[in-house]
Amino acid sequence: MRYKKPTLFSIFFLVILFSLFTTEIQTVNCIYLKNLWHNLKFISNALYTLIPLLLIALFLFLFVTNKWVLRVEKMNIGGFSILFDNPIKIYQRQVRNYLDSKRTVFKIDLENDNFKEVFDSYYDVYKFFVEEIKMLGEIPDKKAEKNDRVRLYNMANQILKKLNGFLTKHQSDYRRWYIYFEKKHEDEYYLTPIGNLQKEYPRYEELCSDFAKVNKFFISEVASEFKVDVEKWE
Repeated sequence: MRYKKPTLFSIFFLVILFSLFTTEIQTVNCIYLKNLWHNLKFISNALYTLIPLLLIALFLFLFVTNKWVLRVEKMNIGGFSILFDNPIKIYQRQVRNYLDSKRTVFKIDLENDNFKEVFDSYYDVYKFFVEEIKMLGEIPDKKAEKNDRVRLYNMANQILKKLNGFLTKHQSDYRRWYIYFEKKHEDEYYLTPIGNLQKEYPRYEELCSDFAKVNKFFISEVASEFKVDVEKWE
């Protein structure tokens, strides 16, 4: 009895398969089979026409509701690939990948990092968030803290505020001093290790303190949100 059901099923399957190979269903003089054939044919044609329309309508709905975005993943002379993805996921992934290469916003090396280059990097991060925040779209209710889009939008604005305040306070003043020092103390400028040279800046202690504040903010607030591995810089 254990093998009875599998055996019957196998025989039934072989009979059906043999019939499909030897018989043309349309020619069978059976009203039920003819109705089944015509109905299946009608359903097949209807689906062939409706499925593309339904997909287009679905994509338009997702675009309008800002649930998904269309992006060109890569393009070359031969063609390109198109992907549909959630804008929040794309935003989080792009931010994480970008910040993975921006060590100085998380941990600055006062002895070896050139502050002038650090300012350039901070400004690049600032410009990056100015552009990427657009991906989050309109924020209808900024008080809905549990909403992922609102939370990410608020964090992006905190990042912009932090970097803007730091750059406004220090960038112009330090660059003017740096250019002046290069012109007036050329030998010292080129021969002194960068860590020692920067200590000549009159507001060095204040600048270092504010660097530490930026690092603390990015480690405590930003790294955890975007899962940036800051331990690799220890």
